[in-house]
Amino acid sequence: MSEQPSVRAQRLVLGDVVSDRLHRLHRLWIARRGGRRWPAYADFSPDDLAFVDNTLTLVDVLHEPLNFRMRRIGPSIEELRGPGDQGKLVDELQPPVYGALLRGTYTETVNAAEPCFHLVQFLPGVRPARFPLAYERVILPISNRGVAIDMLMIATDWSEAITADLRNFHERG
Repeated sequence: MSEQPSVRAQRLVLGDVVSDRLHRLHRLWIARRGGRRWPAYADFSPDDLAFVDNTLTLVDVLHEPLNFRMRRIGPSIEELRGPGDQGKLVDELQPPVYGALLRGTYTETVNAAEPCFHLVQFLPGVRPARFPLAYERVILPISNRGVAIDMLMIATDWSEAITADLRNFHERG
């Protein structure tokens, strides 16, 4: 019997993030929020976000009870996962282990009320250990009404060398 693939997210401090793209998005988020706790999505123009557009995901934060709806999925992520996730709640995503990971990291960000960086690692059953399958991701809280976090802006950065293995993980779900 083969081992079930697993995925985990390790929280990173900003200084441990390698991706220049994620650092750049974080600096933009800080600039756009100004003196507020969180920026609104309207504070960003499409030109601002063009450098992360392929992996940019927007998630609506639903309150009472806390839940997350996939509003927009970047084309590179949709290519990996296949179409059909837009509009779904995270608990509806396949494989369930991936939806659970997203719920956990999204909840962590809402509770922290600040940007969260992660190293997402795919564990046994996905790729031989000598070739790590991992990528970095930032989750940025957005407040469109200025009162509470009502959206998450997420960008991911992975090496093209692991694209086929990421696709395989999502297809096996």
